[in-house]
Amino acid sequence: MNRIVLSVLGGFVGLLFPLILLLWRAFFARKAWWVNWINAEFNRSGETYVVLGLVAVVALAVVGYLVGRRNDELEHESETVQDSNLELSFLAATDSLTGLFNGRSMQERLGIELDNAHRSPLSCLVIDIDHFKRINDKYGHPFGDEVLIRIAFVLKRSVRRVDAVGRLGGEEFLIILPDMASDRAALVGDRIREAVQSESFIFEKKTVRVAVSVGVADTTKTGIKDKDALLKAADEALYQAKKTGRNKTVIWESQK
Repeated sequence: MNRIVLSVLGGFVGLLFPLILLLWRAFFARKAWWVNWINAEFNRSGETYVVLGLVAVVALAVVGYLVGRRNDELEHESETVQDSNLELSFLAATDSLTGLFNGRSMQERLGIELDNAHRSPLSCLVIDIDHFKRINDKYGHPFGDEVLIRIAFVLKRSVRRVDAVGRLGGEEFLIILPDMASDRAALVGDRIREAVQSESFIFEKKTVRVAVSVGVADTTKTGIKDKDALLKAADEALYQAKKTGRNKTVIWESQK
């Protein structure tokens, strides 16, 4: 509150000073003691005290109005700053093209989910668009961006509300599936592959075939509780899917 009052007084000193000066002059011009003024003992005309009283009321009203107005301005500024901070936090956590969580956010989310998993299974799907470089080179980057956006939409509508979907970078995506073992997660991967294949990607009135490969790893089968190691296992499964023909879902298996 002191900060508000000082801000108001500092901004409007040119208005308040004449009022204070008027009070001072009126008081001493009549040679009346301050006690007499407080007790409202009027002189013969009563003029001095009427003026003093009116000036005091006006001064208090002006100060009250200015303080209230400045308080409203500061509250509005505070709300604006909070909204800006929320917007910046959202932008920092999302991928600008697809609107999905970005790689850093997904890494943080995976760490949190692993901490909360305890004895429950947790699965990761790493999804990669097959021959995406060829798509970009042949049809151009704007079409490639459209493919990324459309596939991001397919991923979001293929999972539960508790699941997290993000873009790791380039044409690679990550889905975190809490409380789900790899066999069920593989079914989600197959459903995603089928949904992508059923999408119509049109370039200059021609249909472009787009497919994805999926690598699956879970905490139960791998025994992994570290996020980097779990992502590595899912990447290894994805590599096997690519190596053995693409457009398939592969569950991580121990090489031992």
